[in-house]
Amino acid sequence: RGYGQYTIEGEDDENSLGELTHAVFVIHGIGEAMWSKEDVSTMSMSDELDQLRMVVNRKKVVSWREECKKCEKIKQPLPRPPNRVEFLPIEWYDKVRSPSHALVSSLTAVTLDSIPALRSIANDVIFDVLMYLTPDYCEAILQCVTTQIIE
Repeated sequence: RGYGQYTIEGEDDENSLGELTHAVFVIHGIGEAMWSKEDVSTMSMSDELDQLRMVVNRKKVVSWREECKKCEKIKQPLPRPPNRVEFLPIEWYDKVRSPSHALVSSLTAVTLDSIPALRSIANDVIFDVLMYLTPDYCEAILQCVTTQIIE
């Protein structure tokens, strides 16, 4: 429809790779609430993993192309293209801990307004540790993670 040909950054490198042979499941740790807040200037885990995948695959392609040049110089058969690696995010935080949950509501109700940065860390990070140590939440987190990996 009138658009010229375009490529997305890293697309050429990924098209040079062989088939997918490795899937790396990356599960976020505790404190995800703190890093996923709107006022924190960090990228999402999915965006970070997209960048990681591009960097890893780009390095594999660059190394492979160098090997191809060496083989061409000495007139040996070219090596097979390297296989692709995929990094898949597994996120449990939003599925297990909702703002409407009784524990979160109770914690919010008793949180003091003083020292907001420290309170934010306590509410978002330390609370996750305490949640993980309770059998119900631990089971819910493990169930959520395994379900996503299986899917």
